[in-house]
Amino acid sequence: MKKTSRGRRRIAMEAIENAAARQVCFSKRRAGVFKKAAELSVLCGAEIAVLAFSPSGKPFFFGHPSVDSVLAHFFSAWPAPPRPHHPLAGAPVQALGREESQLAELLEEERRRK
Repeated sequence: MKKTSRGRRRIAMEAIENAAARQVCFSKRRAGVFKKAAELSVLCGAEIAVLAFSPSGKPFFFGHPSVDSVLAHFFSAWPAPPRPHHPLAGAPVQALGREESQLAELLEEERRRK
């Protein structure tokens, strides 16, 4: 009896040139990575957040207990940046911070609209 498949073989770790094949590979491997992350969180009680962007730029995420809680825990581990000591020195920084927030919101709206 002749073998019809080549079985499981090791593949070289290099970029996949064909866009369609790259998308298919991403979809299959993403599911595997998320499954392993879920297993790790259940077996070890770890808090996990996994964020992956597809080749087309679409974000996919997994988190246990949730992505937001893991990120909040992660970012609370570092102290906030030092504040300026002079009372007038903070005013331009605060205005720039507000402007940056507005621009980030506009960018997010454009991404959703796209």
